[in-house]
Amino acid sequence: LASLKASTAPNVGRYSDALTGSDYSGALSQSLALLALSHYGSVPGDAVQFLVNLQCPNGGFSYTPDATTGACASDAEADADVTTFAIQALVADGVLAQPGVSTALTKAADYLEGVQKVDGSFVESWSQVANASSTGLSAQALKLAGRSASATKASAWVSAMQLDCENA
Repeated sequence: LASLKASTAPNVGRYSDALTGSDYSGALSQSLALLALSHYGSVPGDAVQFLVNLQCPNGGFSYTPDATTGACASDAEADADVTTFAIQALVADGVLAQPGVSTALTKAADYLEGVQKVDGSFVESWSQVANASSTGLSAQALKLAGRSASATKASAWVSAMQLDCENA
């Protein structure tokens, strides 16, 4: 991973795809890099701060940062699925105690609770359709962030979607 980490502004600490052409790395891939590092090594502070700085003002995280600023382009870019991965990374060993992480975690959990539907479900930002994937990821992230009531509501929605011999 070390060879994929940027050391120049505005991307200091960013783990980027090793692709030629467009770079689609952002909060999702940064979160996965931090999770891997938390399990198999130490998590560099600049990598954590890059993720924290990707947070949108509304608390959510978006797929890709603004190319010029390296930050969230707008609240409209926030996505529940990406935010769930960011929460997993923010609570990981070696991450949670770092500067700004506790506040980012609270804002991210607030964002998820704010976009949760009355029935407990979550939608993908691009389709606006409630689905088990987004809702299951959100349930897990909310539980990790200490939001048990909202997590339980999401879990109940996913459970209701399960097919069995009677409703298949």
